[in-house]
Amino acid sequence: MLQNYLKIAFRNIFRNSFYSVISISGLAIGITASALILLFVSHEYSFDKFHKNGNEIYRILSTMNFGGRQFPSNRFSTSGGPKIKESSPEVINFVRTRLSPKVVVQSDTDHRFFENQFLFADPSFFQAFSFEVIRGSAALLMRPNTVMLTERTAKKYFDDGNPVGQTITYGKETIFEVIGIIKDSPSNSSLQFDFVGSFSSLGIIPSEKNIYTEDESAAYITYLQLKPGSSSEKIKNLLPVIISHKDVQYSLEPLTGIHLTNTPENTSNNRNITIFLFIAILVLTLALVNYVNLTTARSTTRAKEVGIRKTLGAKRGTLTSQFYVESALMTIIAFALAYMLIEMLTPVFLSELQQDIDRTFLKSQLFLGLMVFLLVVCIFLSGSYPSVVLSQFKPADALKGKFSISNRGAWIRHGFTVFQFSVSIALIICSL
Repeated sequence: MLQNYLKIAFRNIFRNSFYSVISISGLAIGITASALILLFVSHEYSFDKFHKNGNEIYRILSTMNFGGRQFPSNRFSTSGGPKIKESSPEVINFVRTRLSPKVVVQSDTDHRFFENQFLFADPSFFQAFSFEVIRGSAALLMRPNTVMLTERTAKKYFDDGNPVGQTITYGKETIFEVIGIIKDSPSNSSLQFDFVGSFSSLGIIPSEKNIYTEDESAAYITYLQLKPGSSSEKIKNLLPVIISHKDVQYSLEPLTGIHLTNTPENTSNNRNITIFLFIAILVLTLALVNYVNLTTARSTTRAKEVGIRKTLGAKRGTLTSQFYVESALMTIIAFALAYMLIEMLTPVFLSELQQDIDRTFLKSQLFLGLMVFLLVVCIFLSGSYPSVVLSQFKPADALKGKFSISNRGAWIRHGFTVFQFSVSIALIICSL
């Protein structure tokens, strides 16, 4: 039965090629536009969700009251993290990080570059966060003057050679031994780096030594990994007792909420992402409404076909299935075309948004799952109304040329048209 439906569907598509091209291309363009927006939205919402312990990791924030004004900060002192872990059994790990100012790094005279992604971190960095170690051992970060490189950085400084055991020079005189290679940080990570150097090295580097030894200096972003099920509120209330600073309030920010928090360091926030999501839904709805309107507008050309098939004994359910399969086939073709357009237009789209999203995210389970869900929704919505409308003609009226559909159906079609123009005009005005 399905094979017969598909055969008839292909025959109708090729027989009405002009109409088919218009319907498929319109739907494909709408799907492409909405999918590109959903690519951006899903990427923003997926930030830091890939960490296995992501739901148990919090960043320490502080707010200082000075002269009646509030000064928020995400920096903490050198000894703060160790003190908290010692005082609370609910804290599994603490991770202190510091991103170095722009510095010259070299492996030899031919490989010398300015770098601004040199991150210093505790050895627990790789226990708390799920960054994959490809070669070497992260445990060696216990030693000062050790560093791990990302894949792209290893290639940048050592070409295709094995960098483990080799050295690089930080600044003018500090030598670091390369102890391992880690996978590049994904684009949906709030922690971006090219190097991960041992935190204890900060006590040796001349430009960092004073900050490292002066415990009152709040210079380090500190993360706490709590035991599963532990209360972050309890740890928050414990902080003023452990760290006795007057006029300072402390809070814990979930790792998975950092990226979309409304702070000066972020360009994204929940409101903007929600607006983008709403626009994607509107664009997709417009494409589907346009497809349905085109299909139902051609109802008179299919009326005699319906009349003859019903006269020969076809039931309405059979005709409904046939038209549904036809709509589903056109939707699948439109999706295939849309996916090719997405592959082509993604670099341009991301460039306009000034976003850096890994191309691998297009193949991720999250985005592919979203596309499959989108396909199912489009097949259901694009086929439901047309299949019902086209299968409801009465044989006698259809064969006599009486193609009128109920007033209710006319109102629905008129409503679709008004909706199309209203949403299109609104989007154009908002864009301008």
